[in-house]
Amino acid sequence: MAFSIDLLDEPASDIESTRLGLLTIGSYVERFVAAATYWDVTRYRRHWQQAITRIVQGSVTSTLITSMYDPAVANFIYWWPMYRLGHTVQFQNHILFLNELETPFDPNDPFRFVPERMIINSDGEKISEWSASIADLEGFLSN
Repeated sequence: MAFSIDLLDEPASDIESTRLGLLTIGSYVERFVAAATYWDVTRYRRHWQQAITRIVQGSVTSTLITSMYDPAVANFIYWWPMYRLGHTVQFQNHILFLNELETPFDPNDPFRFVPERMIINSDGEKISEWSASIADLEGFLSN
């Protein structure tokens, strides 16, 4: 499959209350460590379904949170903002620093915090992006 995201049945080694995850975008494969204290496996999967459904149904932005912490005490979360460009979705890997937000982060509506897509950083360097088609995301949703 050209797109998939899930948590594996194994904890991340040496780190308590975590799960190992796997994100595949085309030929790119990323292993990640998901904190499992604030969100459990079911909550991550529900969020990913919602996030992918949003973008498939026409939203121009969405995001996949890969490590969620309690926003009342956390400094950051790990996520992958998604930007729809026609029939293609561009993914970027970001750390969202919660203390830089103008309003408190709402884990029930993380999509409103997705920043505008930038393709060049402040140093003039290209920002890494990975792409998948809407059809790839639809395929994920149908499994």
